[in-house]
Amino acid sequence: MRHITISARSNLWVQQWMRWQSKPRERKAAGLVWLEGEHLVKEALTRSFGAGTNESSNPNAAARQFTVQEIVLPDTPQAKADLQFLCENNQVFLRLPALRVVYLNPSVYSQLCHLDSTPSVCCVVQLRAEAPVNYAQSSVVLDGVQDPGNVGTVLRLCAAFGVGQVLLSPGCASPWGAKALRAGQGAQLAVNSFEDVELTHAYAGFKASNTPIA
Repeated sequence: MRHITISARSNLWVQQWMRWQSKPRERKAAGLVWLEGEHLVKEALTRSFGAGTNESSNPNAAARQFTVQEIVLPDTPQAKADLQFLCENNQVFLRLPALRVVYLNPSVYSQLCHLDSTPSVCCVVQLRAEAPVNYAQSSVVLDGVQDPGNVGTVLRLCAAFGVGQVLLSPGCASPWGAKALRAGQGAQLAVNSFEDVELTHAYAGFKASNTPIA
């Protein structure tokens, strides 16, 4: 792993991370996601190697593929000690030789985070190109759900009940926004989500596949 320390808010990486968060279209075009908190980071690290707890028993839980690009932590002795402990006790880290570990000035780090309590760790995930919608697979379709918390909750329920994909019409909140990620608690990494799906096209696809529509 490569270790990098950044102290200035004007750093190009920091500016890029901030821009993704304020301009969702740029984030979507880049296919990059900012994840906050130990739970989401651990989910991302585990699932990036296909070792999710539900995947072996749930064939519908094969999520969109992604890679963890950077682990981001505050530049403090405690954060460095925590990372050292994780590296020594988690085999996942041994399989990440190209992973960048970025230590940020604590003030800059807190500006990037949305949680009420500043998380101990964050990460940047690169989403790979999504596969086409599988209209023969169990799915949930959301029409104009604008509350990101509701979108995240639906994704979490889909992950719990083995629903493999969620289709979101234009006008729905992004499943990858900060509020949706908090509500989803990592479900975005376990369920395929497709944004800006035209529902008339989706209806035709399900009908052609003889998939029951409720």
